Amino acid sequence: MNLKEFQNYLQEPTISQNFDTDCLGTKVEKVYESGVNDTLEGVSLALIGVDEFRASQTNYNCGGNSDAIRSKLFDLMKHDSAGIIADLGNLKLGNTTQDTCTAISNISAELIRNKIVPIIFGPSQDVTFAQYEAYKQLAQIINLVNVDSRFDLGTPNDDLHAQSYVGKIILEQPNFLFNYSHIGYQTYYVGDNAVSQMSKLYFDTYRLGHVTTDIADMEPVLRNSDMISFDLSAIKSADAKASLKPGPNGLSGAEACQLMYYAGMSEKLSSVGIYNYVNQKDDAGLTAELAAQMIWYFIEAFFKRKNEMPQYNKNGFLKYTVPLHSTNHELIFLKSTKSDRWWMEIPIADNYTKLQRHHIVPCSHNDYLMACSNEMPVRWWQAYQKLC
Repeated sequence: MNLKEFQNYLQEPTISQNFDTDCLGTKVEKVYESGVNDTLEGVSLALIGVDEFRASQTNYNCGGNSDAIRSKLFDLMKHDSAGIIADLGNLKLGNTTQDTCTAISNISAELIRNKIVPIIFGPSQDVTFAQYEAYKQLAQIINLVNVDSRFDLGTPNDDLHAQSYVGKIILEQPNFLFNYSHIGYQTYYVGDNAVSQMSKLYFDTYRLGHVTTDIADMEPVLRNSDMISFDLSAIKSADAKASLKPGPNGLSGAEACQLMYYAGMSEKLSSVGIYNYVNQKDDAGLTAELAAQMIWYFIEAFFKRKNEMPQYNKNGFLKYTVPLHSTNHELIFLKSTKSDRWWMEIPIADNYTKLQRHHIVPCSHNDYLMACSNEMPVRWWQAYQKLC
């Protein structure tokens, strides 16, 4: 990949401090510096700051948001890894939010095409739509995971903004969304009609209480994702005061980092966005520090990926066949001998060959135990409805 064609989109960040030898700030390849790897050869991860805020529906001027997070990230320690991380700098804002969206989509698509994972961070979550549009350019049908306290569906007549982007993704035609999973929604922010709409589409929604009670159950959800969008407002205000819409309840900072670690471990996941940070509210810089630690956990896990995707290579897996007498279905489970992680094979209709990469679904050991008890795992049933 040659970054020169995108240089008009990008600008150098403003960071003044010096970093210790073992810090990320001295290890990351800064492609905006002269003589540095502008072909991105050998790069695995690319950092992109996006200070677009015009569709956030707030009065905050969020210039400098990305650099606040970047500064905290670069001050964290980098441990040994075989991969290379590049910092592409910050995106120049377009004349309109649509111009910015197009630039993000173009850059992200080219990175993903070259097997480089973009890590996008900024103040407004409508940028998720641009993140999704990259896959549309690639004609890739994907699974999207959103960590958010609200659904952000908006109405069909709404313009694209931070409270309508999910609805725009779901309704857009042609549509390249196979599955949508929502982690951490809070019921007092979400109406019955929205929950019913998600259920009718066989999408996965997980209330905050479910997530905090059994966070390990989110690992298969994130293992099945192609892209993740993380709203910092999903984290309780005590841990993320400077999010766009802080609330008294939500994920803890540690739980947010755990989810990002699960995301980093997913061989399927190819883009990440962390949104809704407002540096004007971050007097002590602690929310920027948390966002930086979330990115750090993603990076740490990314370089520990185990390269086990049964869609492409079924060696190293134990196969279990479970007849479900209550429905006359026969469920096939695969267990990795390397990591003890589980997957399910879902039958696929002959005319759905374009969805082939989605017919093996990550699951938990508990899903297997449910099937052994003659209970239908919800994950299997929802995927089956979309594949048959």
